[in-house]
Amino acid sequence: MTDRFADERGFNPADFVRRRLGVLQYAVRQGRKIGWFGAHYALSQKQAGPGNSRKLERERKTDVIGPTDDIGWETLSKGVVDLLRKDARDVRKGTYLPPEQENISVRRALRDSFRYFREVRRVNRRRAQDAHSEVLTKDRLGRYPRYYLQNFHYQSDGYLSKRSAEIYDYQVEVLFAGMADAMRRRCLPPVMDAAPQSGSVLDVACGTGRFLKELHRNRPDLVLSGLDLSDPYLAKAEQTCPQADLTEGNAEALPYPDNSMDVVISIYLFHELPPKARLASLREMARVLKPGGRLVLGDSLQFGDWPAVDRVLELFPHAFHEPFYKSWIALDLNALFDEVGLTITGNDTGYLTKVAWADKP
Repeated sequence: MTDRFADERGFNPADFVRRRLGVLQYAVRQGRKIGWFGAHYALSQKQAGPGNSRKLERERKTDVIGPTDDIGWETLSKGVVDLLRKDARDVRKGTYLPPEQENISVRRALRDSFRYFREVRRVNRRRAQDAHSEVLTKDRLGRYPRYYLQNFHYQSDGYLSKRSAEIYDYQVEVLFAGMADAMRRRCLPPVMDAAPQSGSVLDVACGTGRFLKELHRNRPDLVLSGLDLSDPYLAKAEQTCPQADLTEGNAEALPYPDNSMDVVISIYLFHELPPKARLASLREMARVLKPGGRLVLGDSLQFGDWPAVDRVLELFPHAFHEPFYKSWIALDLNALFDEVGLTITGNDTGYLTKVAWADKP
């Protein structure tokens, strides 16, 4: 219908206006999101007060980690703007759909906010006491790897309760001032570019299923699978993306045949794995990938990716319980991929997230 309005160069004014309006709507929605979660972050910081972990205070005194008063907040804000520009550009180009608008009632927003701040008080107590082993019990040791049984981020129940699964996404959005979903979306272009029509895609450590949902919105033809170690998080993922086939399992021993997936994704898993588990997990992902398929890894920035924020990366594992983060930010990612027979062929960054991908020979 609108083709009649296209000029001889193929320029379509109606399509141009529609795309511009889509970007404007995107900007308004993202602005509201940043304002809401950014305000939560600021209030969380005030509520935390001087309650830093004893470990952080000890390491400050011994100069293991220096002063943290100046860690480049102006630089971080520029990173936010750069990410939003990338995100808006991909929406405008039609690389992926604009983010879905969530219709949340005032009552639900207040409920989620109250629940978040109630958890903040618990987190602050654990941080002050360096308490991060509440989920380490004998019965769980037989079911889960030892490294998994921790209160990552000092959150209640670690990853092993319905309460944790219900609040996790909200916590992450607050931590990144409303930018978490936008950072995850940096994984969409390399995934959709490589996935054939009706191709098979596996999300390893899929968590609550937010990326799977976004992938299904953009490519409903894809056959989606998700794997995670947490039953409660998988239950949440089932609600978030019922179109995906979800399985409880460990990334170090994927329950899928060799050469069975067109694309394998893993987002924000590797910084929470010890080095041996990282290598074993990546080897498994390469194993289940079809020849010619693509492996996409999204995670935290590493040292040197954005030198201006290296101090922020240095502070993060001290402010939050992230026992394997130091080894992640210093890791040679190219060498890790080489060990499993893959070569990184592309990369991207978005605020505090980096994405790297490799195609299997």
